[in-house]
Amino acid sequence: MKKYLFFLLLTIISTGSMAQPDPGIAEDFLKKTNYLYAIPEYKKLLKLERDNADYNFHLGVCYLRTNIDKVMAIQYLERAYKQPKYPAETPFQLAIAYTYDYKFDKAIELFQEFRKKAPAKLHASIDKYIDNCQVAKQMMQHPIPVTFQNLGPGINSEFPDYYPFTTGDEKTIYYTSRRKEGKSSKVEYDGYYASEVFSTTFNGETFTSGKLVTQMNSTYDDQVVGLSSDGESVFLFSTGSEEKGALYRCYKKNGAFKKETFVEQVNAEKSIETSGYMSPDGNIIFFASNRSGGAGGYDIWMVRKLPNGKWGIPFNCGPEINTTGDEDFPSLSPDGLTLYFSSNGLPGMGGYDIYSSSFDPETGMFSQAKNLGYPLNTPFDERTISFAEDGKHAYVSAQRKDGQGDLDIYRVTFEEVEFIQTLFLITIPNPAKTEETLKDVIISISTESGDVVGDYRPNPGTGRYTIILGPGKYVLSVEADGYKTHSENIKVNEFTHRLGKIEKIINLTAE
Repeated sequence: MKKYLFFLLLTIISTGSMAQPDPGIAEDFLKKTNYLYAIPEYKKLLKLERDNADYNFHLGVCYLRTNIDKVMAIQYLERAYKQPKYPAETPFQLAIAYTYDYKFDKAIELFQEFRKKAPAKLHASIDKYIDNCQVAKQMMQHPIPVTFQNLGPGINSEFPDYYPFTTGDEKTIYYTSRRKEGKSSKVEYDGYYASEVFSTTFNGETFTSGKLVTQMNSTYDDQVVGLSSDGESVFLFSTGSEEKGALYRCYKKNGAFKKETFVEQVNAEKSIETSGYMSPDGNIIFFASNRSGGAGGYDIWMVRKLPNGKWGIPFNCGPEINTTGDEDFPSLSPDGLTLYFSSNGLPGMGGYDIYSSSFDPETGMFSQAKNLGYPLNTPFDERTISFAEDGKHAYVSAQRKDGQGDLDIYRVTFEEVEFIQTLFLITIPNPAKTEETLKDVIISISTESGDVVGDYRPNPGTGRYTIILGPGKYVLSVEADGYKTHSENIKVNEFTHRLGKIEKIINLTAE
């Protein structure tokens, strides 16, 4: 019996030893930048050593490098910072974490503290963080009137969904996702599935669930990184057969997209081109590249089509746009006179912000870039914006509290931009099929809640009535002596109003 108990105890001890978390596993994931897998490993280690400064520091850094919840990093970095000995970068990383929680004064204090001991070569970078905090505080005092609408679980997932690009009429949106679907059955080095291009269409009431776009996906990583204003050309960033990746283009022919083609006029042998956009007239391509001759990092470049139909030599868009940091994702407004792009080098709230600049197509000149403001821009990375033709709506990807998880796609409404009103043309023909119009016809329109918009009479000569309606749900009723009352619901949503004019013929039935 004693011998049995001895071996049982030995087995329990051995099993317990085997179950001990291995610091090497967490460190290996961290070195491979697989922060998703490193997080649970460091949490296991902290269950045994709650106050271990290194474990807390690295777990905090992992949260900062993902979009799970960057604010989660604060509790671990604060705990590391309280220990007698902590990694030298702890106050710096904690300051960054504070910016994501909008605690800019605390962040500035820590940045300044870290700067005192940091090497001189890091001072410029630290000063940029401090400047971002100051800019963020100012921008939050003057927020722009915008609202955000999450496109929902049919489009967004628990995985990163990002880089949305809409056609001008908002009928189709192309976006990138790293969900487990299609070729994305294997996890890549960073813990996510391979990126693929999806699309969704508006069916008159809502957006359809996202679907893979076969022609835009290869056996490698593919991301949609630009869309022409007419929706006929989609720019893709694909690793292709080269690890560095390159810019490709899918274009429509006879209503269907053809396989992607290498964009020879912008791709260079010793550089990486990350995004592209074609002007409404098809004569200019804007793109981002880290090629030599730029201001530093990735710059916005442009190339014009020559009179002979060939493309000219790309040239840099200049200091009004480009900085020593990185600029990316150029696109034009529907009228072709405003350039939108992202930058982490211009004054902003932190990371990438979205900017605009007036553009003169004739001279190729730009105005000084302007930050689009808070809350469109935040301390997080805002990389892309894609405007609808009405100028009131745009699409972005963001990490927000109402999201499905990680980055989600949102529709942004700029409240100060007025809606285009819809013109309803109501015609009531005479059931007797005579040229005479019906007499004593009353058209009543009320809101869904019962508030009367108005009572109207059609033109006695034509039997028609015209009314202007803004977006909303209405009840339309038509009454005439000797005929049954006609009643129906009509809806003017934020998409159909762009049709400008809707004709409705109402045939009455005799009593």
